[in-house]
Amino acid sequence: MLLFMIISLVILKILSDAYFTRHYLLPTLNFMSIWTSSTKHQIRLFSASKMVKDGAYDLDFRYFLDRSLPVTRYATIPLNLISKKGGNHAVSFAEMTQVDDADWKIPINPDVFNLYPQGLSLPAVIRNYRETGRVPEIPINLPNLKVRNVSSSVCPPEGNKGHNHDLVVIVKSAVYNFENRQNFRQLYAHLRNNSVKYPYRVGIVFFVGLPSSARDNVFQRDGFNITLPDRAGSSLINLTSRRAEILTRLEEEVLQHDDLVVGDFEDTYFNLSLKLHLTFVWAARFCCEHPGFMFLDDDMAFNEQLLYTVLATLPGDWRRTVAIAKTRWNSPTVRPSETPISQKWALAKEEVPWPVHAPYANGYFYILGYDHVADLALAMFFTKPIFIDDVWLGLNFGLIKFECVAGSRKMSRNSRIGILCFTCRVFGNSRPEKSAGFSDIVALPTTPLDLVDDSRRFLPWQ
Repeated sequence: MLLFMIISLVILKILSDAYFTRHYLLPTLNFMSIWTSSTKHQIRLFSASKMVKDGAYDLDFRYFLDRSLPVTRYATIPLNLISKKGGNHAVSFAEMTQVDDADWKIPINPDVFNLYPQGLSLPAVIRNYRETGRVPEIPINLPNLKVRNVSSSVCPPEGNKGHNHDLVVIVKSAVYNFENRQNFRQLYAHLRNNSVKYPYRVGIVFFVGLPSSARDNVFQRDGFNITLPDRAGSSLINLTSRRAEILTRLEEEVLQHDDLVVGDFEDTYFNLSLKLHLTFVWAARFCCEHPGFMFLDDDMAFNEQLLYTVLATLPGDWRRTVAIAKTRWNSPTVRPSETPISQKWALAKEEVPWPVHAPYANGYFYILGYDHVADLALAMFFTKPIFIDDVWLGLNFGLIKFECVAGSRKMSRNSRIGILCFTCRVFGNSRPEKSAGFSDIVALPTTPLDLVDDSRRFLPWQ
């Protein structure tokens, strides 16, 4: 046992120095085993964040696999808690698919969301991972996370302290939305050029993927076809003939503007959750100064003076703990049998058995502190992805016990997790008209719920 502890301490020291390293500090390691007097511990290390070629970075997850770790697993829930028809037995996630949507009790018991695969108590998993680097099971969601290009001025890979930012605005943009990005740049050119003169240093990046290889806007999902409508669908029609042109324009845009993070994935509607995950991992890994983050769609805008007014009211640790969002409650789950116009949101019962989604933030605008982003980036590895990114993010919020308080637009961090946090009440209008160009935000903070000593935490991307 003593030998294992010594070896673990040595490995943790290496990890704390080089996890998500900037270049070639650690190669990819294969399975390895450490024998002690009574226990065999199997460890898998995923590749560090290393630059692989021409500015590309691998951001795959690294962990120790230790199946002996104690962890709470959520396997079943009493049927009488979820079904109007009752029942005297417990059901699993898979068995919940047999409960007809019309038979679910409303409001839905929030404990059902704990069963969403992988079904682990993520606060404990994340806390233990930060302390030891160990996890009790292989994560269910291990995509190949790689970025082809990063900004050298906003969260640069070398952590240049000349580019510190208090708030990083991450604009989620489809790769073909060149005009939207240019309009956004023009709208905030003064901010980008003079942000150091403002009370808060603001950086802006656009997060995009690569043009799709799809031939049209028809997709097959779980046995049913979806014709993707609106801008997301029309952009895919005859895309094959325009793919080379889009890549050329993207290369020119990267060279002209130092504000793009380009992910190594096809930038389609059905890859939005992958895009979200990579965005959070990039933010947690590269933004070494722990700023806050504002997430926006590329057809939105924000009122910078009102933003500064709001930030001035927040506690001093807002960069790590802020949470501002407009929460959606009781959003119905769309099924494949519903009208074609809504099928872009359709989920089969096998994907999501409940008829109402967990509370989630409207994805077109929200602000999160660094600690929340880092926790969510970790949680996403242990949460089975679904393509509706807002809904998936809401599930992750719930699984780490970041609670949306019923009856208000508060978002608060459950104090049992032991991470810096405070409650923030948000007032605002519904989504503004695009012609207005501004999103109203007003926040009223309260005092911190819980404080912890960060010095002992295993922080892999710091």
